[in-house]
Amino acid sequence: PPFYSFPDIHALARKDLRGFVRTGRNDRGTLMFVGGDLEVGVINYLFDFEIHPKYVAGPYYKNQRYVQADSPFHELPDMVPEVGNVYGMWMPSLPPNSRSFYDSFGVSVACCIRYDLGRICFLAQDFLDVLKDEEAPWSELVEAMINYE
Repeated sequence: PPFYSFPDIHALARKDLRGFVRTGRNDRGTLMFVGGDLEVGVINYLFDFEIHPKYVAGPYYKNQRYVQADSPFHELPDMVPEVGNVYGMWMPSLPPNSRSFYDSFGVSVACCIRYDLGRICFLAQDFLDVLKDEEAPWSELVEAMINYE
């Protein structure tokens, strides 16, 4: 369910989520968020970050710095279009151990943040306004982020 359905995240749930990410094993350790500024707020609350959500108009371009030939991003398109209101993460506010895979004008719309042995991944797309023919680049991006090591 969407996060706005929950009035609060209990302290024990917060501890469990942090523990899940910290382990970083093959079958666990990645927490994936899709959405916008509300999800950025949840990430900040859960992990004590101070990441700023920010809107920037698309398209969004592949960041060649982190997209190596052996990564799952290599075969993805060089850009993804803006679909709906895309609120990403302002890159200067990301923790130093972050990787932005797609961004534009200092705003990341697809990134992962290292957290101990695991990672927190964020895709700035809630899929509410996405038509079937517009879904492919964004859904492929979700899969690549989950499979990224």
